[in-house]
Amino acid sequence: MQHSPEVMQVLRSFRQIYAAVRLNYKAVDPETGIGTAQLWALGVIRAHAGIGMNALAKTMDLSQPSASNLAKALQDKGLVCAERCDIDKRNVKLYCTEQGQDVLTQVPEVFSGGLPMALGKLAPAALTRLQQDLQQLIGLLQVKDAETPQALQEDI
Repeated sequence: MQHSPEVMQVLRSFRQIYAAVRLNYKAVDPETGIGTAQLWALGVIRAHAGIGMNALAKTMDLSQPSASNLAKALQDKGLVCAERCDIDKRNVKLYCTEQGQDVLTQVPEVFSGGLPMALGKLAPAALTRLQQDLQQLIGLLQVKDAETPQALQEDI
């Protein structure tokens, strides 16, 4: 099937965006030993000491299990500590450790992720248009949020 030049140009743009996100992820990983999503989560936890898992998920626009997996990985590396609440042991408060602080000083501008930073630089009207157009495309693809692979959510 032959596609119009406009379709091919948009596909090329998506490939460039995807490549930029992957490149950003790979560039950070060797420097710190953790990926961009973990750096972003670590930065959020440092900025909001005592943040809970649901608030972390909401802040990063991730599912609660994805946020929990990120926090667990950070705990396993000694970058985050979790304190259980006295009243409800299921609730935890997350804190950045000294080792986590050290990691963040290595890459102070990267932990929020390349794509979120770039989107934040768009004019509000452009961001609104982009969101509307992407939602229309997602609707045509019949993609549900629950079907988005966790690895993709966490890389971005």
